[in-house]
Amino acid sequence: MKPLLSKEEITDLLTPLGAELGTDSNAEPTDKLHIEATRIDISADDLRQLQEGSIIATDQTFDAPLELYVHNTLIGHAERVQIDGKLALKITDLSNRGR
Repeated sequence: MKPLLSKEEITDLLTPLGAELGTDSNAEPTDKLHIEATRIDISADDLRQLQEGSIIATDQTFDAPLELYVHNTLIGHAERVQIDGKLALKITDLSNRGR
């Protein structure tokens, strides 16, 4: 299976503007992938009342796509899947930052 993004495109996504990857040009960049299901507005009052076991309702359906972010940049979407009883993500699309 052909990768959706090239190594250079992945490096561009993972490297903040002006940052150096280091002296080892063969080193693989690493970073954090943030996965977002939804965003909701919540009042400060409701926020203070949250406790263990609290349930927060959203407008989103359970099977709605998850958003994938690197450096606060939306890079794609994924769907929830289960592998050996554990949550996993299946990439459904990737953006290459306007290329």
